[in-house]
Amino acid sequence: MTEQTRRECIKALAYGRSRDEVCAVMNVSEEEVNGITEKEITTQRNYLTKMGYIQ
Repeated sequence: MTEQTRRECIKALAYGRSRDEVCAVMNVSEEEVNGITEKEITTQRNYLTKMGYIQ
Protein backbone atom coordinates (compact mmCIF):
# COMPACT_ATOMS: atom_id res chain seq x y z
CA MET A 1 0.00 0.00 0.00
CA THR A 2 1.33 3.42 -0.88
CA GLU A 3 1.63 6.13 1.75
CA GLN A 4 -1.22 8.07 0.10
CA THR A 5 -3.49 5.01 0.23
CA ARG A 6 -2.53 4.46 3.86
CA ARG A 7 -3.46 8.05 4.74
CA GLU A 8 -6.82 7.68 2.95
CA CYS A 9 -7.52 4.44 4.84
CA ILE A 10 -6.72 6.14 8.15
CA LYS A 11 -9.02 9.02 7.23
CA ALA A 12 -11.86 6.64 6.34
CA LEU A 13 -11.43 4.79 9.64
CA ALA A 14 -11.39 8.11 11.50
CA TYR A 15 -14.73 8.97 9.88
CA GLY A 16 -16.13 5.74 11.33
CA ARG A 17 -15.99 3.34 8.39
CA SER A 18 -15.41 -0.30 9.28
CA ARG A 19 -12.17 -2.05 8.43
CA ASP A 20 -14.10 -4.35 6.06
CA GLU A 21 -15.53 -1.36 4.19
CA VAL A 22 -12.09 0.20 3.86
CA CYS A 23 -10.63 -3.05 2.48
CA ALA A 24 -13.35 -3.33 -0.13
CA VAL A 25 -13.41 0.30 -1.26
CA MET A 26 -9.67 0.98 -1.17
CA ASN A 27 -8.79 -2.41 -2.68
CA VAL A 28 -6.25 -3.25 0.04
CA SER A 29 -5.75 -6.42 2.05
CA GLU A 30 -7.14 -7.01 5.50
CA GLU A 31 -3.59 -7.36 6.83
CA GLU A 32 -2.69 -3.89 5.54
CA VAL A 33 -5.73 -2.29 7.15
CA ASN A 34 -5.18 -4.21 10.39
CA GLY A 35 -1.67 -2.72 10.45
CA ILE A 36 -3.20 0.70 11.09
CA THR A 37 -3.13 1.42 14.81
CA GLU A 38 -5.88 2.90 16.94
CA LYS A 39 -3.45 5.70 17.83
CA GLU A 40 -3.18 6.69 14.14
CA ILE A 41 -6.96 6.65 13.79
CA THR A 42 -7.49 8.66 16.98
CA THR A 43 -4.88 11.23 15.96
CA GLN A 44 -6.60 11.69 12.58
CA ARG A 45 -10.06 11.83 14.19
CA ASN A 46 -8.86 14.53 16.61
CA TYR A 47 -7.40 16.55 13.72
CA LEU A 48 -10.60 16.26 11.66
CA THR A 49 -12.64 17.31 14.70
CA LYS A 50 -10.38 20.29 15.38
CA MET A 51 -10.67 21.39 11.73
CA GLY A 52 -14.49 21.10 11.88
CA TYR A 53 -14.93 18.13 9.53
CA ILE A 54 -16.28 15.90 12.32
CA GLN A 55 -18.56 17.15 15.05
